[in-house]
Amino acid sequence: MNKDNFLKFLKVPSINENAADVGRVSEISDELTVVDENLNSKVTSIDTEEPEEFVLMSSDHKISQDDNDDEIGVVIPLSELIQKIKNWDYINNYFDQTIWNEVQNFIPPYTKQLQDINWQDIHVPDDRLAAKKGLKFLIRKGITHRYRPNVWLSITGALEFSKDPTRETYEEKLASVFGQSVPSRIIKPPMFGSTCLPFSDHFMLKEGQEACKRILCVLAMDFPLVSCAPTVPDLVCIFLHFLTEKETFNIVNALLINISRGEPFFPVTNKDSHELVFILSDLIRQRCPKLWQHMQTIGVNSSAFQGWFLRIFTGDVPYATMLRFLDIFLCEGQSALLRISLTILYDNTATLLNTTNEADFLNMIHQITWQICNQDLILKSAFNWKFKKNYTLPDYLKKTLQNIKEPDCHVYYRPRIDTPVNLFPSELFEIIYEWIPTRLRIQDPYLVYSSAIDGYSISNLYHKLRSYNYTLLVCKSNSNRVFGAFIDAYWEITRGFIGSTDCFLFSLLPETVKYHHTGAANNILHVEETEFSIGVGKKGVGLKVMDNWRAESSSSEIFDNPPLNGETDSHNFPIVSFDVYSFK
Repeated sequence: MNKDNFLKFLKVPSINENAADVGRVSEISDELTVVDENLNSKVTSIDTEEPEEFVLMSSDHKISQDDNDDEIGVVIPLSELIQKIKNWDYINNYFDQTIWNEVQNFIPPYTKQLQDINWQDIHVPDDRLAAKKGLKFLIRKGITHRYRPNVWLSITGALEFSKDPTRETYEEKLASVFGQSVPSRIIKPPMFGSTCLPFSDHFMLKEGQEACKRILCVLAMDFPLVSCAPTVPDLVCIFLHFLTEKETFNIVNALLINISRGEPFFPVTNKDSHELVFILSDLIRQRCPKLWQHMQTIGVNSSAFQGWFLRIFTGDVPYATMLRFLDIFLCEGQSALLRISLTILYDNTATLLNTTNEADFLNMIHQITWQICNQDLILKSAFNWKFKKNYTLPDYLKKTLQNIKEPDCHVYYRPRIDTPVNLFPSELFEIIYEWIPTRLRIQDPYLVYSSAIDGYSISNLYHKLRSYNYTLLVCKSNSNRVFGAFIDAYWEITRGFIGSTDCFLFSLLPETVKYHHTGAANNILHVEETEFSIGVGKKGVGLKVMDNWRAESSSSEIFDNPPLNGETDSHNFPIVSFDVYSFK
């Protein structure tokens, strides 16, 4: 979202003066009683269509030369970075200050409770359970920006975890993941099941984006099985507006630890998110039967509301409203989002019943949610609902839920490079690791041959590689092009060809692209005493290196590659540097 649209929607007047005020308005009940005898009644229809699947970027990722800016290849010493991220002058460069000041200064037009509560006089306990119980009703009434950090750290359990001497600190985890130097630009951060990272929705600038990526890398390495949790990137971006990088990590880390212990908080699997949508669907059927029937008639799938749970209304309501919802969500969990979602739909039933098709319905929902500035009214209605404490899905929904499949999200592993990378920026290993077979992505690369150390000798190369069946060859030509190949076979002189269809050619500079095996033939690697060839096709050889360290590269149907050294200098060009990596 651009800045003008954000500021426009921050204080937009209502399309319908009473659109967000329709429905019940009653006092908040201090105790939520268990009342509902009709939850198990039979339903005649249900949404079973799956929403659009969350997918990662293509493994054949291509970076153009324009994308390789001056920061690729630049690293920051870990000790220097640790000092930077403690400095609030540096942290304030994480996001657009103009928009952020608008958010901080914005007080909903009907809201007075922020002035009525003096948070300065309220004790916030370190104990998570005590804080959640003692502050619940105050949090519902609103937290001032100044006191949000203390409240968040307490109710999420981050304070408790940070004081545990047996746990690694964030600084130690950074060293474990990145070593003693951190790239200034992380190219391929973990996505946690999202199609893209939500930087624009949180008006994050370059420094803030890199801080977010660092945290996501550490979290993904700590929780390898949490690969489908789009809530995580949004939470990291939001917390960075109020907290240091270390505190932000501590909060999300604490939340994920509690989830791993069986405490449902936010979805970490595709099945989790569907379960929330199914619960909301059944609640709509029971509490808003006319709206439910209308949705069935015009073909509105309840998965349209999935983003409310996965992203905690980010991008659907004004930012200040989202923060208010987030406060309550961090204290009370998923039930708070279910209450708010049901209230939005219930209170606007009359407006939504006037829609005539799915597109009209979804557009009206978007307009309604963008106007939720009177947060008090929504929350009063939301917490007046009476739900069963432990909601149970009807049997038919349980069966549907069992058939929900998880998207194919690979386990994230950030390679740790202990030796200097001389021929290309070390960040490009992030791309290479998306190309190599999955079984190797939990291993680190290490240098087994370097022309700068071992000299320019084909026989010495064969001798060095004789015991490695997975190798990554990287060549640098006299025209400063960097390219190479991945080979999954032992380097043995033979009359035939070796290597499987997992082998591939690639280019790293000036552009980064993988040329995978096309299935045309298995003429992959041919090793002779004085030369080796990769991708021997009828049209030409993908890459051939000779004993005098001159090379050839032409188009080959085996990998569908262009000449790796360019069209004008593809025959008998010199290799100036040659490195080979294996994996351990």
